[in-house]
Order: sequence, then structure tokens, then C-alpha cells
Amino acid sequence: MDMIERYAVAGGMSLYLDELGRDGTLRQRVCARVLDPRGPLFNDPREVLEEELRSPGVYYSLLEELSSGRKSLADLAAALGRRTPDLQGYLRTLRGMRVVDRHAPVTARKDERNHRWELSDGFMRFWFRFVFPFQEDLKTGLAPGVLFREEIEPQLADHVSPTFEALCRQWVLRAGRATRIGAWWGNALNVHRRTKARTTEEVDVVGLAHSVVTLVGECKWTKERMPLSVLEDLDAYKIPAMREGKIRFAEDGPDIVLFSRGGFCETLIRRAEQRGDVALISVEQLVSDLLQGSD
Repeated sequence: MDMIERYAVAGGMSLYLDELGRDGTLRQRVCARVLDPRGPLFNDPREVLEEELRSPGVYYSLLEELSSGRKSLADLAAALGRRTPDLQGYLRTLRGMRVVDRHAPVTARKDERNHRWELSDGFMRFWFRFVFPFQEDLKTGLAPGVLFREEIEPQLADHVSPTFEALCRQWVLRAGRATRIGAWWGNALNVHRRTKARTTEEVDVVGLAHSVVTLVGECKWTKERMPLSVLEDLDAYKIPAMREGKIRFAEDGPDIVLFSRGGFCETLIRRAEQRGDVALISVEQLVSDLLQGSD
């Protein structure tokens, strides 16, 4: 788990991985190397961006908004109080710099516009969420340990979750369960949207082969055991919503794979054993399999 947390904070850059992967706890490394104004990573993202951007104000606002997770263009416009056309140029520039990326549901057609934007690198997400808003406070006396305890620690699981989901999708791809893998989001079942009980649905892991869904999965980066309700929601709401949206499924599927940091409750384990089409993957197995695959 520590390995995944460090990777989620450091992102994919070798400099950040080296700085945050050394001896000491993650908290110690972050406090000394990222939150300390004298630390080598305290201002690094700002320096990198300001080499490329002349007027970084709007860019910084966009990146700070995206640091808490994927968002649609409409969400970004509403949060920043700007029209969507005004933001498209900024996002194109950031995408060209490979700072942000645009994603569609894995089942989407090329002409669909149901896109969401996200920060491409884990460290950039971390920095804009937890360092950028507090830089002046840290310079004027806020202790790094206090910031970590009060702001970072309570939200660290939420920050790690997208990285965990990406690793789960990588596991599915390496396991040969699909030829294309991604996430899906879309409308809830019409019957639930009419009553506003549920308006949208999301599935963390969707695997396709020949444009047909062969596998779906959910990922939970929490200390609690995954409850049976996660599987029940897939069966009752999410998979039916995908079918109602004319998404094609394999005749004998889909298989279901559930990934959990905290393990699985007994009722979920028993249900998975009874059904035979549900695989439960612990974080320990996930890391072991991915490390073996990288040898």
C-alpha cells in the first residue's frame, strides 16, 4: 500500500519518484522535500509551467480545479465563472504540454463529446491540490507537519484513488482479459432519472474485445472492507444502464472484477464464490502481479 501511495504522490517523473521514494515515511519525505519552502520540489511545478506560459493565472485556476479529479468542460466553466469557449484554448495549450489530458468513456464513439479533463501527472495533481493553495502560508510560518496532518492525510485516499484505478485497469489489460480498457460514465436508467433517484452512473473498469464489453469492475481505495452493495449496484443499476445505452456485451458476460485495498466483507466473498463470474483482487495480489509482469 505504501508503494502505491508513494507512486500516486510522485507521479511518473523520475525526479519526483527519486525524491519521494527514499528512506523515511511518505509523510517525512513530503514534509521535507515538497512542503518545506527550502525543499527541492516546493516550487518545481510552478517553475516548469512558467517557462512555457506567459500569463499563468487562468492556467493555474484550471489546474487547481482539476487537482481534485476529472471534470467536464461545463464543470470547469461553472467553477471558474467563465464560458466554455473561453477555456478551450487554455486546455488545448495544457494538453499540448502534456500537463492535462482529455478522456471519453471507453465505449464512446469518435464523434461523442462526453469528455472529461484531468491532470496527467500524479505529482502535479498533488502539488496543485495540497501545495499551491498553501504556499504563502508555508512561507510565513505554517509548519509542513501541520499541513500534512490537517489537509493532506484526511484526503490522501481520495488523491490515491485515481492512481489505484489506473493500476487496476493495467492489471486487467496485462491479465489478457480485454484488448481495450478504460472507465465508463453515462446516464442512469430512464426509470431512475425520471424520479431523480439516480441521474448518472460510473464504472471504474470496463474491458472490451472487438468493441464488445467482456468485463466490468470497481475499485475501492479505502481501509474498510468492500461491501456486497458494490456488486449489487453493478448488477441492478450500472450494467443495466450501459445496456440501455445500446452498449454491446459479450453473450456470456460480462465478467466482474472487484479490487479493494481493505479486503472484502464475508457476504461479498460468499456471493462471489456462489456465482463464479466475480473475481476479488486484493491490493497485495494487484501489486504482486504487476511487479511480476514488469520483470
